[in-house]
Amino acid sequence: MAIKLGKGKVQIIAGTGSNNTADSVYMTQWAKEAGADGCLIVNPYYNKPSQAGLIAHVTEINKIGLPIVLYNIPGRSGVAMTVNTIAELAKLSNVAAIKDATGGLDTASELATLSSLPVLSGDDGLTLPFMSIGAKGVISVLSNLLPKDVVTMVNAALKGDYTTARQEHQRLFPLFKNMFIETNPVPIKRSLQLVKTISTCHVRLPLVGLTEENDAKFLKILKASKIIE
Repeated sequence: MAIKLGKGKVQIIAGTGSNNTADSVYMTQWAKEAGADGCLIVNPYYNKPSQAGLIAHVTEINKIGLPIVLYNIPGRSGVAMTVNTIAELAKLSNVAAIKDATGGLDTASELATLSSLPVLSGDDGLTLPFMSIGAKGVISVLSNLLPKDVVTMVNAALKGDYTTARQEHQRLFPLFKNMFIETNPVPIKRSLQLVKTISTCHVRLPLVGLTEENDAKFLKILKASKIIE
């Protein structure tokens, strides 16, 4: 459905990563045949492969011929790609970028000395700091709710207008943080329900909706930001 609706308007990057290489290869092939523009490959979770295993995993997926965005998120996957591993994977024909959700700037800073692989922030609140050291943008949570606002900030930074970018960053920062008042995507789905973009904020178990206390805090932030009345 996303591919059908977005065709000719936006690029569709399908999340086809898993902790099973065979499954990731299968889903990436499926995404390619369905018309996706690329795939997002998360570090294999739970089984914690070695760096050699991470390279072998992505190398197999690379054979499908669909552009790959690596997704380095050790907080959720339990394993981090090292800078040297990323630089090695950047040599593969279909590795196009990396989404860096390591929670800091060290990996992206060091990677810039080893590779020209485009870096995308994986954390809205760190987008501007990332772009100040050369990142190209963000794979964003808040943009599901406020796409124009996030684009304004990113475009300003790309143009070197850090005054405007900083103003937008500071204005949006309370929302950046509160979209993680509980586990993503629970808060963003709640906000999309409140503005009637979607009809329900239901999430699949083991995720559950916001607690009553956090929902009250969340509503307060959305009101203060004039997202809802």
